[in-house]
Amino acid sequence: MEKKTINIIKKHLRRAAIAHPAKAEAVRRARRKFRIGAYKNGRDKFKTKFECAQCKCLMEREAIEVDHIKEVGQFDGSWTEYINRLFCSVDNLQVLCRVCHAKKTKKFNEAIHGGKKYL
Repeated sequence: MEKKTINIIKKHLRRAAIAHPAKAEAVRRARRKFRIGAYKNGRDKFKTKFECAQCKCLMEREAIEVDHIKEVGQFDGSWTEYINRLFCSVDNLQVLCRVCHAKKTKKFNEAIHGGKKYL
């Protein structure tokens, strides 16, 4: 199969993986709800943030990313293996803040590509 065709398929698979139910479950598990006061009618007022699995910081939803604990990695010629790694169970997913996710991704890419810059 042509490299261009493989890249198109990978792009669409990754896009589809965004809506994978296991990712939504990982986000739900990282959710932390805490009381921040009360409304005028006496009902409790709550705020929801999400906990980074690495640094334990509480972040807004827009500042977190769902990460594969065991990396998806490169396409190795087997679509079944690649899809199974991409659409994994919630046990292989964690919620990280953008900073921690960038550090983990950089470390992984350096290990895979021998310190060469990977784009």
